[in-house]
Order: sequence, then C-alpha cells, then structure tokens
Amino acid sequence: MSNFPAGQLAQALELAPVFCDQVEYHPFLGQDRLLELARERDVLVTAYSPLAHGRVPDDASLAEIGSSHGKTAGQVALRWLLDQPAVSPIPKASSHERRVENFEVFDFALTDEERARIDALPKDDRQIDPDFGPDWDA
Repeated sequence: MSNFPAGQLAQALELAPVFCDQVEYHPFLGQDRLLELARERDVLVTAYSPLAHGRVPDDASLAEIGSSHGKTAGQVALRWLLDQPAVSPIPKASSHERRVENFEVFDFALTDEERARIDALPKDDRQIDPDFGPDWDA
C-alpha cells in the first residue's frame, strides 16, 4: 500500500501542528501507515469517500453483515470507520433519506469477527485519482 499520504503528513507535521488530515479512506482502501502516524501524533483522520463512490452498497460481504443487524452495507462501512480511533467519516448524502441513514449507525455494534471480515477485504482500490494527483505508490 502507498506510503505517500503518510509521508506527506510527516512533512506537514515538520512545518506546523496539524489537527486533521482528510484522505480517501473506505473498506477497500487501506491507510495503515497514515493511520499509525496520525495516532502517534494525535491527528484526526477525516475519511472522505467512505462509501467508495457507490462501491460499498454493492459489496456482498458488507451487505451480509448489514443484514444481520438490519442495516445497509453503507451503514456497516460507516460503523467500521467510526470504530477506529481518531477516524471521522464524511459521507456524501444526495437525499434527506440518505442523510438519515448515514446517522443511523450508532445503535448497533460490529462484532470482532465482522470487523475482521471487513479488514480482510482487498485494500488497494483508490476511487479518487485526479490527473494532477501525486504518484500514490511512490
């Protein structure tokens, strides 16, 4: 997995205090090195695109976990992110119903086994990679 976001955060921390680092983060994209550095330096990680641009609702594993709780795959992904120390997801909501759904994630808990299933998903699917973006795998 890419070291670039962690390296970028490390450079920023040399220049000034950093409160928050907003990065793409969802069940299909790992940010292990960045999360480790952020936790060491008390930096909040804001997870943008936490539903992987619509990929989360179509994932069978997330949907199955959600079904066992009466929740959607998206709610499972948000709960997984919220369960991580110093991570705050910011999902986009195009409708009132979706905003309500995004907030209905505080009335259930994932089991250790469910979290392990999510952790085991491939973590190499970057959804946001603009032409002007860096070489993430540098």
